[in-house]
Amino acid sequence: MDKDGKRWVTVPEAARLLGLSRGRTWELAARGELPAIRSGTRYYIDIVALDRLSVEQAAARRREHGGR
Repeated sequence: MDKDGKRWVTVPEAARLLGLSRGRTWELAARGELPAIRSGTRYYIDIVALDRLSVEQAAARRREHGGR
């Protein structure tokens, strides 16, 4: 959960946290590459999975640049 006690965030919130566009974030959610639930036409992203993904992305960027 985040500091406000939320377990799910909207696509625009997730996009901001990941540093991605809303369109790209929506695509990832729609393809199942970003853990989400769908309610009507909206996707809600699991914030715990989002945090995990952010850590993995940071580690991958460090590896690409020769860091650990």
